Amino acid sequence: MSIPLSHQEMLARSDFKLPIGRSEINQEELKILAQYGCWMEALANGEIEPFTEAQVQFVKVARGRESPATQFERVWVKYAQSFPATEGGNAEFENVMHERLCHACNKPIPVERLEIFPDTTLCRNCQESLESGELGSENSIEPVCPRCKERGLHSKLVYRQARDAEIGGYFLGCSRFPDCRYIDK
Repeated sequence: MSIPLSHQEMLARSDFKLPIGRSEINQEELKILAQYGCWMEALANGEIEPFTEAQVQFVKVARGRESPATQFERVWVKYAQSFPATEGGNAEFENVMHERLCHACNKPIPVERLEIFPDTTLCRNCQESLESGELGSENSIEPVCPRCKERGLHSKLVYRQARDAEIGGYFLGCSRFPDCRYIDK
């Protein structure tokens, strides 16, 4: 499959505005953004059309319709959440990525909530669970990764499809993969 010219042009660009000095974005993620940021932004805001299933999925994630699963998707969502248009980012992108993902359940936070609470990192349900003391406890809506919890992080366990044909099926693993490789057995 040949790469369309519009994609080649975006992949060749190196003028993507990087969020330097942001503790949320690590060095590996900065490298990904430096190399692919213009291309990812063009996909996210519809400047170029996706031509693979992975790119279609990336666009869904960038628009808040799906949860991130790949490293590129996680990096883009992290970038979008930590570098909004008000700080010099792309205003067109901000309109596309109008929803931020909840840090607890990883579901989109409605725009209406973000307009009222622009700095919120939790959806209404998770905020209420946090205030009632349920979030991160045994009564949590989502199972929490015990390894991340020991480190003071709140990461949920998510179902993943095994790549190894010998294992087959699905397993419950940490949502911070590949940073955390915890698997619930």
